[in-house]
Amino acid sequence: MSLAAYAGQTIHIAFLHDSDDDNRLALDDILVTKASGPSQLVELDEINIQLYPNPVVDQLNVSFASSETGLISAKVMSISGQLIINEKWSNVSAGQQKSIDVSNLNAGEYILHIETENGKQNKTFIKK
Repeated sequence: MSLAAYAGQTIHIAFLHDSDDDNRLALDDILVTKASGPSQLVELDEINIQLYPNPVVDQLNVSFASSETGLISAKVMSISGQLIINEKWSNVSAGQQKSIDVSNLNAGEYILHIETENGKQNKTFIKK
């Protein structure tokens, strides 16, 4: 099955376990690959974002070392991929800091997914 219609979007793949034998789940021959051609979005180390404090209690600060002038999407996701916080920022300049309120999150590990017009980058952080 081709996922070409979803190119450039984040997708989640789920397996429905609908069985009377609830203590076992067998999956076989599952293959998910990335297209071999050029991707629209590439992993960018140039974004060079810093997260602090890490571990965080209330406010996660995101500092940008490089200039990103377009729209920036900042998504906080659980380790399992569930979207928890979705923010949009525009015209972020080098050295600028943005904050995300994470006070309502449970303690644990999370992923901050930053996406710009030029690419994307993931960083993990710990919520106390």
